[in-house]
Amino acid sequence: MGYNLGQLIYTSFPKSGFKVLASSRVPVPVQDAFVAEVAHTHWDAYNPPDLGYRAVYVYQVSPQDSLFGWVYNDGPDDLGRSHVPYFLCYYLAGSLLPHKLQEIFTCLDRGPGTLINRQEPPAVLEEEFSLDPDHYTPVRPGVTIPPVVQQQSRVSLARGELLHVFVPLTQPELLAPSLRRLHWSGLEDVRLSLEGGSPAQERIFALSYALNWGERGLDLVITALAQDPDWQVRYTAWNLLRAMTLPRALQAARGHTPWRPVGGGQGFLAAYERGVRDFTLAALAEAQLDYAQLRGVDLSRANLRGSNLRQAMLAGANLRRADLMGADLRGVDLTGANLIGVDLTGANLTAARLNGASLNWAKLQDTCLRQADLTQANLSGANAEGADLSHANLTQARLGLTNLGAANLQEANLQRANLVGADLGVANLDHALFVQAKLSKVNLLGASLVGTNLGGADLSGVDLALLNLSRVLWEAPRPPPAPPSASWWQKPWR
Repeated sequence: MGYNLGQLIYTSFPKSGFKVLASSRVPVPVQDAFVAEVAHTHWDAYNPPDLGYRAVYVYQVSPQDSLFGWVYNDGPDDLGRSHVPYFLCYYLAGSLLPHKLQEIFTCLDRGPGTLINRQEPPAVLEEEFSLDPDHYTPVRPGVTIPPVVQQQSRVSLARGELLHVFVPLTQPELLAPSLRRLHWSGLEDVRLSLEGGSPAQERIFALSYALNWGERGLDLVITALAQDPDWQVRYTAWNLLRAMTLPRALQAARGHTPWRPVGGGQGFLAAYERGVRDFTLAALAEAQLDYAQLRGVDLSRANLRGSNLRQAMLAGANLRRADLMGADLRGVDLTGANLIGVDLTGANLTAARLNGASLNWAKLQDTCLRQADLTQANLSGANAEGADLSHANLTQARLGLTNLGAANLQEANLQRANLVGADLGVANLDHALFVQAKLSKVNLLGASLVGTNLGGADLSGVDLALLNLSRVLWEAPRPPPAPPSASWWQKPWR
């Protein structure tokens, strides 16, 4: 591979826990996408894979930003966790051409050329790393991407579609001891395991082998997703289909999300009171959960569409990729919550507390966030087109590459916020405060700037000649005057 790459690593480091290390050439929005769309999506901390597990992936953030790499179950860490992922990733800037994709497949098959010791990590990663598929010795084994997946990836690339490929290793030695005796000599054996009343764990492993028989095996996986009575089996089938690039597989995954029954709102609250915290993929559409105390709950990928969570306590909760379309979240406390990739389209979050929350790549179209507190929140890559953020507090928020087209930011506070590359076209920015904000390469075409304060803002890369700046303020607001010191007769006696 005759070109240089950026590096990223996500794992658990001594005394600091999970974090991402990245070379400086990797843009921050790409780093955020790596953690949200690769690491958090393909590692289930509540149900980790066995020791010896490994997988490979190719993920395009955009046509000009491609990620590829490996993930391994790296064993325990210093905090007592038994199964820790080690995600090693390379970043390729520029167009992903067919010959480059083939070289990436070759590297993924061979394995990584270098690994850092997570017990003694370096302070910084190398700025650039060169990887030639024909001239390096792998330090760990890779995973072969099946020919059908490679061919479909080439077709998708030719169509201009972004590649999202994830292929885990499936080998008999990785199975639990009680399942190593299983051997499927043909598709009929797999079908009998899936449809003949076999134990759920056997059906789960049969699903992975079904895909070895192409389209006919795919039919069995799709049938299991739609009809198997066990939720874990349906969940496994769904994950297998999501990781594929075949349109039929992706269509089935989108049409049959395996929502987990939890007994509705009342059953969910009762389980939470008993100490249960993992409600991944819970079926809670239109649940009445207003004023509920749910601190630290895991509702990742849960179906909460149309639910009532008004004034609920969800500080520190995990709502990654949850469906909250049209939900009532007025006054909710989501301080520090994980909302990466969440769908809040049309939801009402008036006066919600979201300070420090992660909303990377969230869907916020037509969402009401009026008077919401988003101090130091991360909205990088989110789609907030048409959202109402009037009077919201976005001080020091991260909004890089965020789509705020036609959004209402009237009288919003964006002091020291980072909006590099954001789209603010046709947005209402009247009387908004952008003092010392980073507005490099921002699209402001058609935006209303009446009384907007741009004092000290970085506007490099913005064509100001195309904007109406006649009513823009360029000075930072003065601090309020200090109260007068007390006279001697007003001072308390000592």
